[in-house]
Amino acid sequence: TLIIILRDAINGMKVTLFYGVFAEEDIITKSVSIENTGEAEFIICKAASAALDFLGGDFDLIHFQGRHAMERNLERTPLGHGTIAFGSRRGTSSHQYNPAVILAEKGTTEAAGSCYGMLFVYSGNFSCEAEKDQFDQTRLLLGLNEELFSYPLASGETFTVPEVILSYSAEGLSVLSQQYHNCIRNHVCRSKYVHMQRPVLINSWEAAYFDFTGD
Repeated sequence: TLIIILRDAINGMKVTLFYGVFAEEDIITKSVSIENTGEAEFIICKAASAALDFLGGDFDLIHFQGRHAMERNLERTPLGHGTIAFGSRRGTSSHQYNPAVILAEKGTTEAAGSCYGMLFVYSGNFSCEAEKDQFDQTRLLLGLNEELFSYPLASGETFTVPEVILSYSAEGLSVLSQQYHNCIRNHVCRSKYVHMQRPVLINSWEAAYFDFTGD
């Protein structure tokens, strides 16, 4: 893990950037902690975990939206000048908007092309922003949703923003997906069934509508 410490000598803010490397999965993780080392309380109004910056690039933005019984619909939008933003303000990420995003170069398919992925390891409110400026520079930002976020930080307290998992593929979207699958299977999932065949789960709630006993 690479740790970078930033300090604001005027207001007493200390920001620590954490970069974790999982070489076998081609993964970098990024998180941020904000510590109040001053005497006065301050309020955090916006906090993101990760940003990707490009000097140029002609990208499509890929994200996933949906609803009950129609989850994870892929939406691919050309990233022109200006900002594209999506996220959740409902208290959960849920099936409405998935806290994951991909920047794909034009023409990228499942089997070819370059693509950059960011996945927020958090199930609450989140925000993703992608922008191309007047110089064709591109920025992708992922973190907490600022619209319903205002966190007072007293002297000596620390606030940690959840992790983002970043990955890159030069061989299309399929390889990017596989890298995320391997990372989550090996480093996020905790069940004893992660690397073995899972038992059958019988889901009976909709058939019985809870009209049954434990016996």
